Amino acid sequence: YPTTRVLDGRQEFRRYLQGHNVCCSSVMARRTLFEAAGPFDLRFLSADFLMWIKFALRADVAYIAEPLLDMRVHPDTVTSWLNPAKWHAEFIGILEEGFALGVAADPSLAARRTELFKLAARAQGRRFLIAALSAVAKGNFELAAGYADVLVKLRAIGLPRSYAATAHVCLNGAGHRVLSIVARVLRARARHQAESAGKAVR
Repeated sequence: YPTTRVLDGRQEFRRYLQGHNVCCSSVMARRTLFEAAGPFDLRFLSADFLMWIKFALRADVAYIAEPLLDMRVHPDTVTSWLNPAKWHAEFIGILEEGFALGVAADPSLAARRTELFKLAARAQGRRFLIAALSAVAKGNFELAAGYADVLVKLRAIGLPRSYAATAHVCLNGAGHRVLSIVARVLRARARHQAESAGKAVR
């Protein structure tokens, strides 16, 4: 966030059901909060995702705008080798578990299940679609097909058919060529913007 802020925990809980933007090593919490919510649930590789949901049910969430850590992304990280089927299973498992915890804390949430799951499906669907298109652009069609398959599965909780259809179209030769052209155009546009920004600074 561009400014430091404190957000209502229950509001963040509903957003976290859709996924999160929290780097694990950036989180600080009171010990009493961790003891109430913890420990990390080792059934899930993405146990931090469920932990932030538990935290948000118990406390407000503060974000500090000043960057205080660097995060290195490399091929050996868990999220780099988590396959689409496993990623999907993790997401659905944590969504179900998190929602059940939310209903236990606030029974009125039960009536919003369809709405909240649909929002979660769209948010995760965007991530899977981007991952599928990225895999196609790199020529990894097996990985892209895996993401296309889990996009189909997300339709069960409200993801529109168009997400999976887009991924599957890009898996054929014509779709791959179109995607390659779009990727080249976007890269050229990004280079042009970077060069323009550099000239403006000078």
